[in-house]
Amino acid sequence: MALAPGYIVTTASVIQCPHGGTASIAHVLESVLVDGRPAAVADAVGGVAGCPFQPACRQITWIVDDAALRVDGRPLLTTGTVGMCESGEGDANGAPRFVTNQLRVEG
Repeated sequence: MALAPGYIVTTASVIQCPHGGTASIAHVLESVLVDGRPAAVADAVGGVAGCPFQPACRQITWIVDDAALRVDGRPLLTTGTVGMCESGEGDANGAPRFVTNQLRVEG
């Protein structure tokens, strides 16, 4: 499976579950800056807070394959990365949405 191209996600990006809960960025690469913010890594599970759905979304698992954009062997999270929001019980609740993103890479 090839990942769709997209913008690099950073600590300034906003990611939401399909129900409006806010996702956190689990890990970043300090060596890759986009508009001055560290780039997010896709090989970590991110938490979700404030989901009103029942059972509520609690985490996002990102699906990473060999086509992922990598820096120092770590896959960067992009707006084309496929993910699944999951409840605390492991129920699949839908795909996350990328609300805002940065556009300029530095470094």
